[in-house]
Amino acid sequence: MRPVFREVAPPEAYAPVRGFLEPLRQPQDRIIAARGYDFTAYEEILRDDQVRATFQQRRLAVVSRELVVEAGGNRAIDRQAADFLREQIEALPFDDITDKMLYGTFFGWSVAELLWSRQGRWIGIDAVKVRKRQYFRIDLDGRLRLVTAASPQGQLLPERKFWWFQIGGDTDDDPYGLGLAPHLYWPVWFKRNGLKFWLIFLEKFGAPTAVGKYPKSANDDEKTRLREALQAIQTEATIEVPEGFEVRLLEAVRGGNATYREFIAAMDAAISKVVLSQTMTTDPGSSRAQAEVHMDVRQEVVKADSDLICGSFNGQVAKWLTEWNFPGARTPKIWRRVEDDPDLEAIARRDRIILELGYRPTETYIRETYGEGYEPVSPATQQQPPALSEGHACPHCGALAEAPSRDALDGLADDALDGWEPLIAPQMEAILRFMEDASSLDELRARLGEVLPALENRAVVERLFRARLAARLAGETGAEIR
Repeated sequence: MRPVFREVAPPEAYAPVRGFLEPLRQPQDRIIAARGYDFTAYEEILRDDQVRATFQQRRLAVVSRELVVEAGGNRAIDRQAADFLREQIEALPFDDITDKMLYGTFFGWSVAELLWSRQGRWIGIDAVKVRKRQYFRIDLDGRLRLVTAASPQGQLLPERKFWWFQIGGDTDDDPYGLGLAPHLYWPVWFKRNGLKFWLIFLEKFGAPTAVGKYPKSANDDEKTRLREALQAIQTEATIEVPEGFEVRLLEAVRGGNATYREFIAAMDAAISKVVLSQTMTTDPGSSRAQAEVHMDVRQEVVKADSDLICGSFNGQVAKWLTEWNFPGARTPKIWRRVEDDPDLEAIARRDRIILELGYRPTETYIRETYGEGYEPVSPATQQQPPALSEGHACPHCGALAEAPSRDALDGLADDALDGWEPLIAPQMEAILRFMEDASSLDELRARLGEVLPALENRAVVERLFRARLAARLAGETGAEIR
């Protein structure tokens, strides 16, 4: 059977009547849909202190990273296209633009208008204006429309004029995406109501409730005077009440261990989990090791945001500029350097320990870890140990011994290294496990002296003694000893 190339299950096929009456696609977010595509409720969520702090941390973690522009290929035209795009980005407040576009991760999608300009014989970017998303809608053909009072069904917008993207959602049928806002709506709502009740609680326990009693014969004027007297208790040092009226203070009494503080902390933790997928970069943690793990989780979220922004820019703006100005060139790509530079000093100390255990790194590992610019030291330039140098005097007879040949040294080294893997593997595994469990380099340095003696192996010690004795005898006599 031949493959079917056309689309047979578009969103409008699910509800053709609705699609006929409503040419604009509707969001799957129930909170927004129930409010007539009004984002005011979500904008209020951004006023929460925990939401602001965590979401700002997430955005700035992307914006603060270095932006890199790479050519799409190795040809001259590919490099020219990349240089032109780099110049365009450097002329723009691109970090500010990125920060505004990242609000799409909160609301579900973002829209920016591109103001093109003639720059000599080129078409360049004069400005990028991030727009209010509630004024834009997507029609059934996936085209962007601007909803106005004169065009409630949306005015069709020109192509290659707007840069937009969406995030979230479990299908491709919702072009508006599903951001963080609907997941933050209820934690923030509960938190705000909890704060309101907490203030009432503080008022009740901060000042007692005044209770007034009046006789049955009291008239309305006397009742009003009593009410005013009770209200004055909160602010006045003295009050006056009519004769025959009674005023007493009612102290609030409560029991149990639950507090509003714990409830608010729980809601703040829920907000941190939604925004950052963890809590310990904003709230106190139990240990440094756990905080480092949580930081790694946050880094994954940040990298995903960076890839989303850069990917949408590459697939739209960068592609349009390249096709207009450099036909035939491969589209350059922008990306942000999110990963932190490795601690080469710590890695070098680790590699030295591993080398002392009998394992040496490969040239490929050296290039990938430390970069280019390193080459192996030739044997001729290496300083030979005194015991193996030519003209060394024998301590027994005083005769000068000739240095052993390279073949003899190679054979000696091969014999010494033969069969080391089974002996050293258990110690190597234990050392690596200890290094992974250590929370810092200071702890590794302090405790390494405690761990190594516990790993003593008689077979290893005996082999080292025999290898050292053989090397010494070979240096002193020039003989090849096996």
